[in-house]
Amino acid sequence: MMTCPAALEAAFESAVRDAARPGGPRWLALRVETSAQADADAAPAIHRGIDRELPGAERFYWECPAEARAVVGVGALEAVEVAGEGRFEEAAREARELFSGVRVLGSEGPALAGPLLVGGFAFDSRLGAAIGDEAPGWEGFGSGRLVLPRLLFVRAGPRSWCTAIRRLSAGADVRREWQALCAGISELKAAMRAPRAGARAGDSQPGSATLAAPAYRASADASHAHYRGRVRAALQAIATGDLEKVVVARSIRLHCEGGFDCRSLLATLGRAYPSCVTFAIARRGAEWLGATPERLAALEGEGE
Repeated sequence: MMTCPAALEAAFESAVRDAARPGGPRWLALRVETSAQADADAAPAIHRGIDRELPGAERFYWECPAEARAVVGVGALEAVEVAGEGRFEEAAREARELFSGVRVLGSEGPALAGPLLVGGFAFDSRLGAAIGDEAPGWEGFGSGRLVLPRLLFVRAGPRSWCTAIRRLSAGADVRREWQALCAGISELKAAMRAPRAGARAGDSQPGSATLAAPAYRASADASHAHYRGRVRAALQAIATGDLEKVVVARSIRLHCEGGFDCRSLLATLGRAYPSCVTFAIARRGAEWLGATPERLAALEGEGE
């Protein structure tokens, strides 16, 4: 168990006292800067270890290997759920309100070090609202959802931080709260150390035997002829000036006996596309993951 320095204990006591006042903190976060020795593989290791150490937990994973940046969030203490055309503005308002009630103690660090809200938004603003969660493959994820995770790991270049967050109540026992936050940090570190279990092809350790690739069955949502017809129609629309750019897409369903090993898939994507962002959101027994080369905007600090 981590020892509590006198200055930090005094800060804890102050936060507990302030929680009883109007406008006082509602959340207490303990942030600890971690050793640089395991940084290169820390985020993937934690994400793998979560399955073993924290089964069933809602989680979020985001990593760009080429930029040495990664975020892993575990659990959902508070959720900001929005839908409709004004969902981004509403999410921003609720995020500001939520962060105004968070008191951060422990290691110094930039805003990126956390606490953070993690999650995402559907492309279609109607999802989770007018048409519910009925879009195939998107059930349970809604139009927009950001959560304050119970545990958070962040890597930014050569530095990384572990953060544990708890709801703060007036009159809480300082020692008990400290022990609970330390236990959260220990959970993250245990997940980082957890050995791989059930590894599959594409996620083998150096020197390990190559595992047989699992068997998949694939089925498309439409025939090849239908897809080629849509491509021809798109090209014609571009030629006549009706369109300048269009993405003609189709979906393919894959079925794997015994289920998918999402950790192995993310590891394979990270190695194959190190300059892309690999991501995963797991909730209600489903997981949405992939790799994307696109970054439309990046903002750090205050901004309009």
